Order: sequence, then structure tokens, then C-alpha cells
Amino acid sequence: MKTINEVEITEEHLKNEKYNYQPILTKKLDSISSDFDQEIINQIVLWKVNRYAEIDNETLSLLNSINKEDTFLNQSLTKQVLAKLLSTKGIQLAMASTILRFKNPKIYQIIDQRVYNLSSINI
Repeated sequence: MKTINEVEITEEHLKNEKYNYQPILTKKLDSISSDFDQEIINQIVLWKVNRYAEIDNETLSLLNSINKEDTFLNQSLTKQVLAKLLSTKGIQLAMASTILRFKNPKIYQIIDQRVYNLSSINI
């Protein structure tokens, strides 16, 4: 294995146009000309760990139709929102439940896959 001091970076490396990692977010981050703020840092971190999930406007609109002050679960709306979230690349049940929890903590809780798996074991 080579160390950083043993790697020679050539012009060819810098012109690699086959680079296609997180293309939508890469383009967005490459176009930033302002000072960095916490939102930009968060997006860079998500880019690095390959956890950026871009939610379309239809899904965002549906999600935002959930009222943070509601105290009763609207099952129909919840099913619609969950279906849209789960069809989004990078979002699975644990993340979808986390998004819902922060949308309305009075009616949604986080479903943690590790807890679910442990609770399904008969001890």
C-alpha cells in the first residue's frame, strides 16, 4: 500500500471526466461560491458518507401536509408519505420514521432496526 507521499498526481488524474459520485449533490456543492455555513457542511458530510437523499417536491409537499400540532394519526396520509419516502433513493424505514418523528413527535416515533430485531427475539 502506498502512502500519500508516494502517490504522484498527474494532469490525467485531474482531468478524469468519468468521475460520477453523487452527481446531483456534487454539482450543487461545486457551484457554491458563498461562505460555508452549517447547512453546507452537513451536505458535504452527507456527500462523503454517501447518505444524501434528495426528496422530490411532490414528496416534500405531501410530508409538509402533516401538521406538527396534530395529536391523532392520519393513517391514510401517513401511508402516502411513507410510500413516497420509501421510494426515495437512500431512505429506508429507519430514516423515514426519523423524518416523520421530527415532523410531528406527538404521533410518530423512530423505528430503529436494531431495536426491532432485538425485540423480535424470544428470550
